[in-house]
Amino acid sequence: MPGNLRTLYNAGILAPTGLYRLCSALLHTGANPMVLLRYAADKWPARPAVTDDGGSCTYGMLYRNATDLGAMLHTQFCLGRGSRVAVMCRNHKGVVRAIFAVAQTGAHLYLINIDMSAAQIGKLCADNQIDVVIADDEFEGKLTQSGFGGRIVPADTEVAVVAINSNARVRGGNIVVLTGGTTGQHKTAARKPGIMRFVQPFCTLLSGAGLAQYSSVYIATPVYHGYGLAALFMSVLLGAHVYLAPRFDVRRAATIIEKNNVAVLVAVPLMIQRLMHHDVAALGSLRCILSGGAAIAPALVTRVLATLGPVLYNLYGTSEAGVCIMATPAQLAVAPYTLGQPLQGVELRIAGADGQTVPYGITGNICVHTAWAAGSARTKWVPTGDAGYMDKYGMVYLRGRVDDMIVSGGENVYPQVVEQALVQHADVADVAVVGMADADYGQRLHAFVTTGQPVCTDVLREWLKDKVARYEMPARITVVNELPVTPLGKPDKHALLATYAAGEQLVG
Repeated sequence: MPGNLRTLYNAGILAPTGLYRLCSALLHTGANPMVLLRYAADKWPARPAVTDDGGSCTYGMLYRNATDLGAMLHTQFCLGRGSRVAVMCRNHKGVVRAIFAVAQTGAHLYLINIDMSAAQIGKLCADNQIDVVIADDEFEGKLTQSGFGGRIVPADTEVAVVAINSNARVRGGNIVVLTGGTTGQHKTAARKPGIMRFVQPFCTLLSGAGLAQYSSVYIATPVYHGYGLAALFMSVLLGAHVYLAPRFDVRRAATIIEKNNVAVLVAVPLMIQRLMHHDVAALGSLRCILSGGAAIAPALVTRVLATLGPVLYNLYGTSEAGVCIMATPAQLAVAPYTLGQPLQGVELRIAGADGQTVPYGITGNICVHTAWAAGSARTKWVPTGDAGYMDKYGMVYLRGRVDDMIVSGGENVYPQVVEQALVQHADVADVAVVGMADADYGQRLHAFVTTGQPVCTDVLREWLKDKVARYEMPARITVVNELPVTPLGKPDKHALLATYAAGEQLVG
């Protein structure tokens, strides 16, 4: 802990004035995320807090707006401890205001993936007894179709100052994010907003990535995802100027970075790849790129480091366990395919099919134990669902999702291994590899690629031969116009398979 205290002191948080403001914020708001915004508003009232397509607001303005909305939710809807509020918004000032306002009431906060179907939303709201949904206007129809019978509050609601004690101390409710993709049944991962639980990962990122020295952050990932939410909270505590856009558009993203000299980019690998392909020159101001939410291709790691310098940090975590592994630019320069090493305070082991820890170099299920994990996961090992191995130096390497693994002719095959190989071809832009049924082998791989210029699949197959094992060779390689992606920016393999199975035209 002395190291953590020193890190927080150097960042100004535990310096005398910072400590005074933090204690004052805790006394006024109680132990909930609003303490972060109160602290920032007290320390930097006139500093820009959030800029989106509608303009900017200062930390002082954001705090007042969130406080007023929280008071309105309390008085008009009787929201308080034990209430349940969902937020369904794109990235903009309104979602930031809503997150802190709900925290002020003490209600449990549920962050809805905007790409969920009406049926999924209805089930989520019913199963979790949601009282109120704060949503963008564009989602009102989907909410109505879902059968949700509670109150819907527009995210851009104009709120008058409510004459109540909006500074009443409240213990925060759970913050609930959804796990899983956009198909099937979602699971919830709830966290208590205890500050001490997040000191260790916060300090590790402060010291490891030097975040305290940067004043501007572009959060390209959705705030409703745990990765984007963590980036938001960290940025507020550091008083950074946060840039948001409702959708990721590569041209708009490049303009935001270049025009505003953004120092820190929070993104998933696909976003980084598209920015590098679109306009590398526009990224010259970046001093730190935090990549997370999906595996990053070694070829992209190498290109970023060679072009922009030692700015890339690879973060690995799960909705249940939180962030738990980080690779620094120095580590990525030596091993561009590594996840890095466990953060301080993280216990990590690789478990075999029998649940026992396997030796170094053997692939198994990555399992972690952290104090900042969600719910009951804090007291037990959390299987991440990702397959990987650890070397004798404590570096962790990802092989892919456990449930993505196929058995082809008796061999365990991981699609990600083939993806990482194919994307290194000069003409391949994006790639997604999936398992499909095969009469002879049980299952075989099918690779879908997008290319920068016309390329023969036989050429790709011949090129791939000496880069993967015989049993890893795809049975088919299909060139497609584009790969479908989820709102987070991950390849949507379910949509890809559904489109291919339906016989739609994919080949360009």
